[in-house]
Amino acid sequence: MIYIEDHIEAYTPSRLENLLRDISEQRRAQVKKFAHFSDRLTCALAYKLLKDALKSEYGMEQVPEFSYSEHGKPFFAIHPDIHFNLSHCKKAVACALSPKPIGIDVERIRPFDKELAAYVCAPSELETLLNSPEPELEFTLLWTKKEALCKLRGDGLPSRTDLQNLLLHCPYVFSTTVNREKGYVLTSCEE
Repeated sequence: MIYIEDHIEAYTPSRLENLLRDISEQRRAQVKKFAHFSDRLTCALAYKLLKDALKSEYGMEQVPEFSYSEHGKPFFAIHPDIHFNLSHCKKAVACALSPKPIGIDVERIRPFDKELAAYVCAPSELETLLNSPEPELEFTLLWTKKEALCKLRGDGLPSRTDLQNLLLHCPYVFSTTVNREKGYVLTSCEE
């Protein structure tokens, strides 16, 4: 299941304080690491989505403490059968919950950066982008697929060459939502 919050603009500092009262000390410490209000807010909202998802799907009242893999992927050590992933950007927050490994990425659609695209895209992907009438959207679609795959695998960001070829012969299933009105792309990746 995918849970999304994309009404970020409706949250005020007082609403963030209310969110902080209802999250674990572990996550509260994570939220407080961010310097900017918008980053603290989206981090707290991601946790709230996870809490809501766990209650809805499993009847759980509390979020178990996070454990982290070698490369920082969060998981529940006491519930290895529950897989989740969180993502946030300035436009939206997302939570994916599944009985099998899952990765998710949400990114705002930004102006196209040809230099960045050349760094992360395979030659065929770059050619498609350069010929697209909407390269900013196409790049965001590719980026969220690659990021969701990396987050599913939990093995960290690959080298430049591996990042370029990440989607070639990829056996995973992707699901993508484009919200043009709000200006973001959301992609999940499952085995």
